[in-house]
Amino acid sequence: MLYEPDQLISAKRFDFKRTAETLLDVAQRFVQGEACALGIYERDELGLIASQGVDPDGVFEDPRLAQAIEEALAESRIVTCEGVAGPSFPRAGGQHGLIVMPLFLRLRAPSEIERERRRYPPQGLNKPLGILVIAVAPTKRISAGEIDALEALAGHTGEALLNARLYRSSSRDELTDLYRRQELEQHLTVESTIARHTDKPLTLLMIDIDGMTELNQRFGRRRGDRVIARVARLVRAQVRDQDACVRYGCDEYAVVLPGTDPEGAMGIAEKIRHAVEDYHGFGDGIRVTVSIGVAVFPYHAQRVSDLLRKADQTLFKAKQEGGNKTLTWHRHIPRHALRSDKLIGILTGNQAKDYRNVMLLLDTVVVVNSLLERRQVLGTLLDMMIQLSESERGILYLEQDGDLLVEVGQNAMGEPVEPLGVSRAVVERVHQGQIPVAILDTDEEHSELVESCRGLGLERVICLPLSIKGKQIGCMYFDSTRAAHDFEESDLIFMRALARELGNAIENARLYQENLEQKRSLEELTAKLAQKVQAQANEIADMERNLSQFKARFNYDRIVGTSEAMQQVFRFLDRITDSDVAVLIMGETGTGKELIARSLHVNGARRDKPFVSVHCGAITETLMESELFGHVRGAFTGADRDKQGFFEQADGGTIFLDEVEDMSQAMQRELLRVLQEGEIRRVGGKDIVKVDVRVVSACNRDLAAMVKSGEFRQDLFYRLNVVSIELPPLRDRKEDIPLLVERFLDEVAETEGRRFRIAKDAMRALLRYDWPGNVRELQSFLRKKVLLVEGDVLEVDDVQLDDRGQVSHGISKLFESDYNVAKTTFAREYLKSVLSRNGGNVTRASAEAGIVRSSFHKMMRKHGISAKDFSSPNKPG
Repeated sequence: MLYEPDQLISAKRFDFKRTAETLLDVAQRFVQGEACALGIYERDELGLIASQGVDPDGVFEDPRLAQAIEEALAESRIVTCEGVAGPSFPRAGGQHGLIVMPLFLRLRAPSEIERERRRYPPQGLNKPLGILVIAVAPTKRISAGEIDALEALAGHTGEALLNARLYRSSSRDELTDLYRRQELEQHLTVESTIARHTDKPLTLLMIDIDGMTELNQRFGRRRGDRVIARVARLVRAQVRDQDACVRYGCDEYAVVLPGTDPEGAMGIAEKIRHAVEDYHGFGDGIRVTVSIGVAVFPYHAQRVSDLLRKADQTLFKAKQEGGNKTLTWHRHIPRHALRSDKLIGILTGNQAKDYRNVMLLLDTVVVVNSLLERRQVLGTLLDMMIQLSESERGILYLEQDGDLLVEVGQNAMGEPVEPLGVSRAVVERVHQGQIPVAILDTDEEHSELVESCRGLGLERVICLPLSIKGKQIGCMYFDSTRAAHDFEESDLIFMRALARELGNAIENARLYQENLEQKRSLEELTAKLAQKVQAQANEIADMERNLSQFKARFNYDRIVGTSEAMQQVFRFLDRITDSDVAVLIMGETGTGKELIARSLHVNGARRDKPFVSVHCGAITETLMESELFGHVRGAFTGADRDKQGFFEQADGGTIFLDEVEDMSQAMQRELLRVLQEGEIRRVGGKDIVKVDVRVVSACNRDLAAMVKSGEFRQDLFYRLNVVSIELPPLRDRKEDIPLLVERFLDEVAETEGRRFRIAKDAMRALLRYDWPGNVRELQSFLRKKVLLVEGDVLEVDDVQLDDRGQVSHGISKLFESDYNVAKTTFAREYLKSVLSRNGGNVTRASAEAGIVRSSFHKMMRKHGISAKDFSSPNKPG
């Protein structure tokens, strides 16, 4: 009976579950039991690990059994119970007897004789390992000899289980119960030997959880550990018992599949990937995917080290391509491609080399963090790598304006050298491919480069790419006319790790130099920036206040007008607001075209999306395309970052193109293409961006006449003019002036904290005026007057309109004046009138007057006229 437990105790390798099941079977056969259960204490809790004929749910919670277990543990002996009935042992049926065996680890005295050794008398440790329970027939009687034998069996069982547990803890990962990383190479070595002798394939899968860092940051490491453990169970469930599963890293696994060819390997890998992707038990809001790299012996590699390297490189490639993907190694993955395991090459298993590598890493970190002068840092690190690679010289190339230029070059003695006899072919290959190249004694992968190097008298060339935050900045070149006998691939990988630190050193030195250069200018700008920030803060506060009132302000109630002309406009708006058709708003300057456009947006289906207003006349032709459609970084001088255009900003909402008639023919063509295709391309970019916008445009000139004269494209006109609204000028709806005056005076009261009234005579004066600048002119006029009035009532004398260009009143006085005075007065009033009609826009005013713009400016200066007096920063309705 004790032969099998003895074999388990002295086994070289242990399977914990198989050990428990074997011991349980031996005990049951010995006493002819009908059912049995074996439990082990884990963190002071008794848990079932093996059973036969037992209901596993709550088996150790049966009251009679719990009492017997407590007695057996307290007295450290086997306890028997008769006439026990309960649901925990259904196979025993009805009444049955129980044998309860406590399992202890016993320490023996050295002088114990062989016979006593098997009895394990109670000495030393009293903490129980577990409990073995056997259900027997109620008629079964247990003799004293059988009790002695069971005592011995209990001792062997405890020792065997302890050995199995210790072996599991040393070879198995505690979190996932998979083999530890150090077991992988042993599995691969054994299985590859078997595969080579049996002429069968051997597959290695490298599996990595996608986005594990972000998952830990978002849900915490405790939840992350549960994800790692569950993925491990999912992986284990998809493979065979003879397949070895290893926890290779924090969130990385390796699976060894003996006898599996590439096609079968891809099938198993996809099965694992889908099992993880389709599993919904990770927790609310947690979606987990994995990437898998596959390499197969002998198809892809002949050696264990190559198989491991290629599987790891393939995994890295799968993650580079977006993750949640399975890839098999192929020849297009270079030998020195990046790997997911960054410790390979740094920790090699060779104690002397590992000590050297760690010390070099520490020295590198010290240099990077203590030296800030650029050439000193680079020279020190370059010297370290020359010594590591046993090269005769090293050269650092950095990219400047698309060319590789020598930054530092020195020999093994630290003396400066020129880049004479350098293999430029190797340098260009590394810089373009961003993959390291090592030309050693023989290199079949780079045969053409080998010939080039031999032609230069070089026996060994090593070149490593340099990058900062994924951006290629140059490369490091080392060569020698002598071969190095001790240089291995792990040394190349380690050099690449040092090259990463060199990239950090270059970045630190660059930042340090920039800080020195910018310090003075920053100090000078501090005061100005503080003022600007304060002004911007005030502006932002105003914008936020206005934005919070946006929906309440911009609706029909905000558009003042009870006249029949405005009522017709409102009725027309009611019919088109809910549609998405393009709208053309026509009317003179200052009639409230933008306010009508905002009302269409706010009251329509796109109200929750952006409204973007574009003043076409205020944007120069050279910037128009960039402003409307955006640009990419580097598209032109000053484009230091990607920028969205107005169309992208308005996506889903409404774009308002004010003064659309001022667009050039070229921009008209571009705008037409956007309206036809519903897509834009940023200036300097290649990608097409779909946009969904409602287009509302406005003009204060006759677009139909411009179409006839060829100034405006007919096809664009039809695109913009699906429906049109013509806003009446203020002179045609003078009955609205009292309401407008009241509204503007209320706005002044809100901003200035003073409330004003207007006298009847003053109102009559306002009604007599034709207001060529329309509503905007009226608003600007009132704001100016309330600032000058001393009381709170605007009298008729306060609203003198002669100086605002009332032509009909001014002409009557011209005939009574001297000719030169009349001529000067007419010129001054004419300029004011044309400027008023065009809202202070000198370009349009000079075009209307038929005067060259420069001459128009001279006339304005001569008569002391400023365009600002005829424009307003706001555009009221």
